[in-house]
This record gives sequence, structure tokens and C-alpha cells, in this order.
Amino acid sequence: MCFGSAFIASNSSSSFKVKTVLLTQHPEYDVHLKISPTKKEDAVSEEDQKAEGLEEADIVKYNQEIRLFDHTKDYMGKSKGLTMNYNKDMTLEFFRVTKSDDGEEQLDLIDTFHLEDIAK
Repeated sequence: MCFGSAFIASNSSSSFKVKTVLLTQHPEYDVHLKISPTKKEDAVSEEDQKAEGLEEADIVKYNQEIRLFDHTKDYMGKSKGLTMNYNKDMTLEFFRVTKSDDGEEQLDLIDTFHLEDIAK
């Protein structure tokens, strides 16, 4: 509490200039991110994009699954940056990874976000 109070007090003073400090909590589970187009007809396959004459570097993977956070390897203070070249409306789904009784990974939905008007 004292740590946060010191930053709030120094930010409200014109005598101090405080750098941005981001605090995070270490999750006790892995987090997966699933990216997909909001409209299924917007998902142009990689084969179709190659057939249109696009080079490998210009091909957009419209459906992706990423392990965003691995609780056994990642540590507090480590961050992952994602750079996306996406020209369609997209849906982002965040999943918590849990182990079932037989040891298989199970994905439980945490939250869903819909990003619209990306092309603009």
C-alpha cells in the first residue's frame, strides 16, 4: 500500500516527475489467446491468399492460437508484445488452462473482446 501511495502522491505534485510503473499479479494458471475474424466469411485461408499471388511475408493468418502466459516459466515483470497485421474485425478470446482429472489440458473461457472497424 505504501508503494502505491508514494506514486499517487508524487504524481499529484508538480515537484516530482515519476516514470510509468506497471504492476501485475502473477496468475496461477496458463492463459491462451485465440484470435479469429468476427465474420467467418472474412477468414481467407492461406492457400487462397497464395493463389491470389500474395508473397509469404504478406499472408495474414486470420485464425491464431497463442499461449500468452505460461505460469511455470514466465515470471512477474516479463511481458509479451504482439504485433498484428489484421484488416478485418476480430474476436479475441482469453482462456484459462486447467488440467482435467485424466491430465489433459482443458480451456475455460475467461473473457471475449470484439474489435470492430479495424480497417478504418
